[in-house]
Amino acid sequence: MAEVSTIIKKDFSFLFERKDVLSILIYGSVVKGDQTPRSDIDVCIVAPLCAARCGLIKEVYRNLDVFLKKYDVFQETLG
Repeated sequence: MAEVSTIIKKDFSFLFERKDVLSILIYGSVVKGDQTPRSDIDVCIVAPLCAARCGLIKEVYRNLDVFLKKYDVFQETLG
């Protein structure tokens, strides 16, 4: 998990200075330690303001090759 955590920190470092991103969470098989070579990496970016979320997914796709890195990225609006 430590190795994956380091990779994720590097990959998502472009979001660290954004004031509208409250947290970046890792969940799923990687956290549980039961991932397989086919597993993706589940990441939740917590950004509660609508204005932040609207461009956030585009920024992630611009900065990361989510398919090569096997990140599971989608947008969910709560509330």
